[in-house]
Amino acid sequence: MNASIPLDGAHIVAAATPARSKSPFNQGRPIVRAADGRLMRARTYDAHGDACGPLLSDDDLQTLIAAGQALPLERPVPAAPGLVVWVLRAGFVDRELALHRLRAGRWVHALQPGPEHAWVCVVDARDAALQSVRDDWQTTATEKALDAGREGRWKTAEQWAEQAYALSPGLAPEPLALLLITHERTGRAARARGLRAMAERSRGAAFAERLDESVAQLRAQLRSSLDEHPPAQSQTLDRLRAALAARGRPLDRRSARLVEYAA
Repeated sequence: MNASIPLDGAHIVAAATPARSKSPFNQGRPIVRAADGRLMRARTYDAHGDACGPLLSDDDLQTLIAAGQALPLERPVPAAPGLVVWVLRAGFVDRELALHRLRAGRWVHALQPGPEHAWVCVVDARDAALQSVRDDWQTTATEKALDAGREGRWKTAEQWAEQAYALSPGLAPEPLALLLITHERTGRAARARGLRAMAERSRGAAFAERLDESVAQLRAQLRSSLDEHPPAQSQTLDRLRAALAARGRPLDRRSARLVEYAA
């Protein structure tokens, strides 16, 4: 059941986003402790500026943290309407330039270190200029991925495609299509198939059709590079095959699919 709490004297103590992730970027709603001690996962704000959302107990919060589903802040941050938490992880390409732009624009309400060399930024999601910064980051990542793909530098293209996908405000077909192609070219075809299946399950057949159209359009853009540079073989599978061969054991098909997807 949703409730509301006033933000006077309230502090953000955690964010509803994974503490550890392979994604270069995550955004999470704040988990707020009110002046009276109540905890809430703030989802919206009412006309009075109060936070609205489900209440949590301290045990609930600790359970979320222990499960890796919430990121505790190193230091509590004064709460205000519209604040969200951005996590720029170690895999975020050109992260120092991104952080410099955030600080120069005075968009950062708080900046703290996070797990695995991440930077945790508390920002105001209502600021249209800040949203344009995120859009710029996504556009740059997309262009860099396409440029690298055209040159056959598919590992670099994959890294940029992962960033463009992470920065997308929702599940959109274009960034996902680019990610699928780069996964295929770097020996992660099974993972690409798994992501497509996930998208179809969560968004339906119509979205999957739009995704397939986006993949086809990107293949046409990248045709010369795709023809010139064949997909890489899964290095994980190669290492596993070699290890099993040394022990005189074959790699069965089911195990190969599981390992390839996890790669």
